Amino acid sequence: MATASYLFSSKEDRRLHAVLAPFKGESAAQICSTFRIARSDLYKFRARALAAMRQALVDQHRGPKRAQNRLAAAREQQVVSSCQRHPTRRSYRARETLGPDAPSARTIQRIRIRHGLARLPKRAPPSVPVRRVPVRIRERVEYLLKLRPHLGPERIRWDLQNHERLAISTSTIKRVKRKRYEALHPAPPPPPAPVWRFYERRHPHRLWHADFMDKIILTDTQQTVHQLTLQDDYSRGYVFCDLLLDHDQRTVIRALIAAMRQWQVIPNALLSDNGSPFKRTLIQTFCRKLGIRLIHSTVRHPQTNGKLERAFQGWRQQLVTVRRRIAPPPAAAKLHVTVSDHAASQPDGPCHGYCAPYHDSAGEAV
Repeated sequence: MATASYLFSSKEDRRLHAVLAPFKGESAAQICSTFRIARSDLYKFRARALAAMRQALVDQHRGPKRAQNRLAAAREQQVVSSCQRHPTRRSYRARETLGPDAPSARTIQRIRIRHGLARLPKRAPPSVPVRRVPVRIRERVEYLLKLRPHLGPERIRWDLQNHERLAISTSTIKRVKRKRYEALHPAPPPPPAPVWRFYERRHPHRLWHADFMDKIILTDTQQTVHQLTLQDDYSRGYVFCDLLLDHDQRTVIRALIAAMRQWQVIPNALLSDNGSPFKRTLIQTFCRKLGIRLIHSTVRHPQTNGKLERAFQGWRQQLVTVRRRIAPPPAAAKLHVTVSDHAASQPDGPCHGYCAPYHDSAGEAV
């Protein structure tokens, strides 16, 4: 063992084996003699090795150390300059001011935090302290309310002002009376929060969501059309999406037939709201003959069909954006959007599925 120290190519290897030797059961005196190392150095190297092992066993973040979409230094400096010039602006207002290539509002908030830029309130702090009702007058009001609770605030104010020369407003007496009533008659506990049930089918075409979007007025023909959309629950894809002139059950049946022919499948169920196009006898008979389960959402509970409602919300935002590009802001109150302009601004369009053509009663395609 005395010549074992010469078998290592470097002193780092010798120190490594000396640190690992205690784990094999060797004593400190034997290790110092074998590897020709001082006892103090052995303890020092062992402490360093244990610290390095602890650091190596710490969980490391798997993602990149630096975000791929990190804002460029020039653009970040532009945002910082704008926030310094206008410290009272909200992040959404700052994004509109910086132009179409501006970062998101959340990114602007992070830049403010990173550079220590606080958003100042537009309203100046109050220079006059808040007026409070004196304790003597408040106690007198509470005593009169306890003595004669049937009197109203106007009568109590009149008595205090004419008999005792105490100035107090009617609204203050009303607040004191309301607080006293709430203390004597506590409100019942609030109802428990609703338990949301999130659902998702495990296979395609097991459930289709159906709904009509808001009315859209075509500026070229001044016609009112309705957007009917059928969405698959599993893939969130649109199996049918088109603008239609009619808003009835026959239109829904034609859309279902077009979608089933396109995808060569019959859905197991159809989920819709309680609108008249989905609750008439004809569509119920049509779904029953084909074995389609017709499901209606709860009244005044659009969350049941929330997947399609969320898609409609995104489309409305796109339509408003297109309208602002076409017309000046004062004219954007009424949402009159040309379909051709919207299709030109959205190359892929909002319909990622199949949009079947629809023909009206005259035989013309819409």
